[in-house]
Amino acid sequence: MAPQPVDRQRWDEIELVVLDIEGTISSISFVKDVLYPYALNELTRLARDSWDDAATQDLIQAFPAETRTDADTLIAHVQELTAKDIKAVYLKQLQGHLWQTGYTSGRLLTPLFPDVLPVLRHWHSSKLKTLAIFSSGSIHAQRQFFSYVKDGAQTVDLKPLFKEHFDTVTAGPKNEVESYVRICERPGNAELTMEDREKFPVIRSLEEVAALG
Repeated sequence: MAPQPVDRQRWDEIELVVLDIEGTISSISFVKDVLYPYALNELTRLARDSWDDAATQDLIQAFPAETRTDADTLIAHVQELTAKDIKAVYLKQLQGHLWQTGYTSGRLLTPLFPDVLPVLRHWHSSKLKTLAIFSSGSIHAQRQFFSYVKDGAQTVDLKPLFKEHFDTVTAGPKNEVESYVRICERPGNAELTMEDREKFPVIRSLEEVAALG
């Protein structure tokens, strides 16, 4: 059966558009193949070079006590969480701090899917929709992510486009059904089931939604 179409009347009534990051406006591979390894490498360097520094200990204070007995134990724990993509709040908070160094130094730049930036700017400038982000990454990490976005040969700050940021601390678990009102297909995302396709509108590009107004 064909996917459910987007309900135009319902879309016109929506004032707030809540977007995820990974697999929705930016690729899963950027997060898993660039951001995660960067954070792990930075943590490894900090843990082994400055384990006893107060700044390092402050960064890992929220980790379970048994995982921060020494540098190797901590690194092994973070490697396991990362490999299993376990979205522990304390890990997400740490990653946000580690990514900040990469972004401010220019070693990290955020790539968005090609359709995303024009649509976000259109919604924001036309005041058609208010934009918000809900991601498992910490709010601090989200702000870093949107501060250094590739736009051709330029780097742009997109934070002003978003009115609100939510993470799993401020909004609750992402596996709650109430957290999702759209299902988006993006390269690298898991294939949707036929049941999903019949039950939800399937959006492959933000341009499909932007065309509604």
